[in-house]
Amino acid sequence: MSNDRLLILAGLAIVVSLLLAGRLYYIQIVEHDELLYQAKRQQIGSEPILSDRGVIFDRNMTVLAYSKPFTAFYVSVKLAQRFKTEEKIAKAFSKVTGKKIEFYRNLMASGDGRVLLEKTTSDTAMLLKAIKFDGLSSEEEPLRIYPFNSLAAHAIGYADKKTFHGVDGVERECDSVLAGISGKRVILRDPLGNMISSIEDQTVQARPGCNVVLTIDKNIQESLEEELGKALNEFDGRYASGIVMNPQTGEILAIANVKSYNPNSYGAVTDFERRNHAIADMYEPGSTFKAISLSALLEKNLVHEGDEVNVEGGTYKISDIVIHDAHTAKTYSVEDVFAHSSNIGMAKLGLKIDREEMYRHIRALGFGNETQVELPAEARGSLAKPSEWDLAKRLTVAYGYGVSVTPLQMITAYCALVNGGILNQAHIVKKIVTPSGEVVKENQTIPIRRVVSEQTSGRMKKLFVRVVEKGTGDLAKVPGIEVGGKTGTARMALNNDYSQTNYNASFIGFFPAGNPKYVCLTVVNSPKNSIFGREVASPVFRRVAERIITLDPEMQALRHPQAQTASAATPASDKQSATVQPTAPAAPVKTVASLKLDGSVMPDLRGLAMRDAIFASEKLKLRYHIGGHGRVRSQSITPGQRIHAGAECTITGASTAELARF
Repeated sequence: MSNDRLLILAGLAIVVSLLLAGRLYYIQIVEHDELLYQAKRQQIGSEPILSDRGVIFDRNMTVLAYSKPFTAFYVSVKLAQRFKTEEKIAKAFSKVTGKKIEFYRNLMASGDGRVLLEKTTSDTAMLLKAIKFDGLSSEEEPLRIYPFNSLAAHAIGYADKKTFHGVDGVERECDSVLAGISGKRVILRDPLGNMISSIEDQTVQARPGCNVVLTIDKNIQESLEEELGKALNEFDGRYASGIVMNPQTGEILAIANVKSYNPNSYGAVTDFERRNHAIADMYEPGSTFKAISLSALLEKNLVHEGDEVNVEGGTYKISDIVIHDAHTAKTYSVEDVFAHSSNIGMAKLGLKIDREEMYRHIRALGFGNETQVELPAEARGSLAKPSEWDLAKRLTVAYGYGVSVTPLQMITAYCALVNGGILNQAHIVKKIVTPSGEVVKENQTIPIRRVVSEQTSGRMKKLFVRVVEKGTGDLAKVPGIEVGGKTGTARMALNNDYSQTNYNASFIGFFPAGNPKYVCLTVVNSPKNSIFGREVASPVFRRVAERIITLDPEMQALRHPQAQTASAATPASDKQSATVQPTAPAAPVKTVASLKLDGSVMPDLRGLAMRDAIFASEKLKLRYHIGGHGRVRSQSITPGQRIHAGAECTITGASTAELARF
């Protein structure tokens, strides 16, 4: 029996040996390459080295966006619990940062996954990296910083905090330039996955991104945003947009939307606040578009400034279409049609030009096409083909309805009308520079085409100046500097119809008029108290222009030493749209400064802009009730009557029906 047992045991030993030998052969020979690969994967890994994202500067090399290197320290809670390192980590971090141990205990107790303990930079990060415990790891996570918060937010955009790639604005359009090229570090790990060391000779260093210099001027941008903000507050609009451009070069010196957002905390706001209305929103421009129509007529020599136009006393019916003006004049010269913004006059003049020629002229000025500015989400606008222009379309296009544009398209076209007739490429990127200062690319002025002759451009400039000096643009006057421009008040198209209450109030102006250096567009969406471009938007232009002049020594030198004060003549009402004109004659201009506000006697508020009447009422500590729009027509407390703080006064302007009827 003993021999049999020995034989059995010997047989089993042989079988086991053969199995082990076979398994060893399989592992060492057959699966050698695969298992070696898996072992190396466990022991050797790689981690990216993020490149330094480029800096964004304004035209004067003021930093608008930059990146700051940060190191994030994470703890795997399960691993820390397994190896009982939680308390050690908490104490070690507390010693470096000065925070209480309980702070880190609570952080680790708050989750069972991967918990962020610290995100820091410089010396603190170096000290924390020296802490080595199971479950603890670190990653390089740079942070994008926007030092001026919301300033120029819609132009700059922002970079995603996780991917570090641009999401909006120049950050997105120039992402490939700013991002650089990431590197790679090869590292050795222990069986638990913790880094032991890096293999330096296999490390590929990151290449930093290039810097982008914008055409934006920080100081002009600041001026535009602040003045738009004031207008938005005064008139309680939905939003306000503005652009300042150099008409000779196509450079965008400022582009703003209020309400804005802070790109440092872009996730805290809505899509509406992040939307760049200045390039993404289309609107029917109303009377600012009359300059486009009139320039076509002048270029084709179809009209002359002195030609008389029958403006029908304020009401004109053709076929089944009725057009209204606020004024009751019988005839206007062409220049007065433009200065007083007669819809009837422009509609009649528009019939003098072939619709194909008008269409080609509008397209030549860039409407219906993107401007190709270096910003995302630009709208093309909308312009029907001439074959679709019936009589109504021909009439309404002439005074700014039936065509949809963006603010950027409008100001770019105006630049062409006043710079001698050349449509230039609008651009916001001035140059691209390497970190060492080498210029990779510098954008020059790019003429696209001639749209009108120099002679027509000169005639248009004179007409624009007349609008400011004698017409609807009187509140845009800048003492000591000759300016030109055009007001616009246009109903908003809502639900396939024109709103009775929502308007876009706009103004586009330029200075100095003889050789324009600055063109500025301002538009307020859905203003209240007043809806007219004259009262809402042109004062914004004036204030922005005055601030630009203080920033520009050349403008200060040009300014007339005996700068005239703003005109106190009777203003022309803002007659942009057939749908928005009051029928009553405009009240004389009056300012708060002319009133006595000592609180004992009720002043005469009639003729004041509604916002000024509100200011006066607050100054007098009255309880006021507002009705209507525009300028004050009546007040419930008789002028000269004795008053006391808390007295109630009803202040009334034009009714919505008066403003909105045809």
